[in-house]
Amino acid sequence: MDPDRDYWHKLEFFEIRRGVRKLLYSAAICDHGFYVGRRAGVTSVQATAERYAREIGEDFVRDMPGRWLVRVSRITPPSEGGETIQQLCTVELRGATPQPTQAASLAAESR
Repeated sequence: MDPDRDYWHKLEFFEIRRGVRKLLYSAAICDHGFYVGRRAGVTSVQATAERYAREIGEDFVRDMPGRWLVRVSRITPPSEGGETIQQLCTVELRGATPQPTQAASLAAESR
């Protein structure tokens, strides 16, 4: 890993059903895009990560009803003193409103 070019992050998508979180998807990505518009000393890393998590998360849950949590963490490579994961933010999102056929099948699943 090149610390000057590699910006590894972990994205996790949790579905919340009846107050219980269930991890449905996790990915390690190399993406520094959400740091590009950040103004050091003005915009916090957490605020920048929250905006990024919300944008990525809205794409992910667009067609999926329910409550969701999106967590973004920074992965520090072993070359920089051991692999560590630093949680940057967690945001809650609401997925799509179920259509009548989806609502009926979701109701049947919950019985």
